[in-house]
Amino acid sequence: MVTVSRWGSSLRPGGLGGVLASVLLGHRGPPRHRLVALWVGWGLSGIGVLGLGLVPNLWLAGGVAFVTSGLDAYGSVLFDPLIQEGVPAELLGRVASVDYVLGFALSPLGLVAAGALAEVLGVRTTLLIGGGLTALTTMIPFLPGVKDPTLSKGGCPLAVELG
Repeated sequence: MVTVSRWGSSLRPGGLGGVLASVLLGHRGPPRHRLVALWVGWGLSGIGVLGLGLVPNLWLAGGVAFVTSGLDAYGSVLFDPLIQEGVPAELLGRVASVDYVLGFALSPLGLVAAGALAEVLGVRTTLLIGGGLTALTTMIPFLPGVKDPTLSKGGCPLAVELG
């Protein structure tokens, strides 16, 4: 039987994956197309969460968590410098504040919602929905009609202008 503590223990390698990805990025330096790498890393991490809903055992869950957390950390490490470079200095404080409010302050609400959803639909279904939605939303910058997700023409790095 899978208990909460066993499930939590199987996700421990995720922390190591996140640290390793951050160290490798620091050692190798940022990729040439940082924004594309950020979106791809976050999209693949969503697919990894989806994968957590499909794994047949806890050992495999640990491996998926290692890779998924590494990809998430990779995207996150690329995010802050892009914001600092792409947002005008006079707006940087406001943009950073909104980012932190949305990213940190609302996280507990997401966890509560995920817990409630898991209670109703089951953990597997909740992971599949959450991972799928994450992967799908990270594809938005690459859809036809979305202008310049690669920053080749400058502008705010995360602004999505619909054509």
